[in-house]
Amino acid sequence: MIRGSSTWWFVQWNNPSFKDFHSAIIDDTWNWNMPLAAGVNPRDTADGFYYLPSWANEPPSSGYAHYIVMNGYAGLYTDASRYAYYDDSSGGVDEVQPWIGIRGSTGAYRYGSYGVWETMLNNQANLIW
Repeated sequence: MIRGSSTWWFVQWNNPSFKDFHSAIIDDTWNWNMPLAAGVNPRDTADGFYYLPSWANEPPSSGYAHYIVMNGYAGLYTDASRYAYYDDSSGGVDEVQPWIGIRGSTGAYRYGSYGVWETMLNNQANLIW
């Protein structure tokens, strides 16, 4: 789905397959030098196995949801050692809902691409560019 106005636009892809997800990271960051935004639940209770390293110190909760910037990769989607590079800005106190408190860590991270995709599925499975 393409959304936007006369001055900007973005594309939202809902529920891409893992192959398509990792291929989008490869294509957009390498060919177009353009980051993606993935809507994730970085530490969900649904599967418990996959969670973002930037949220390793937080307890699991189905209430977490935010976007991370996907800005690089290592390995093709067929490689066992494929990684996604992302930036997380979740450190600090939420300005809109300060009672939430400190969540996650801010910085640049690397995590298995499949694990990032799983955390995206735990949210609304949206990929935006």
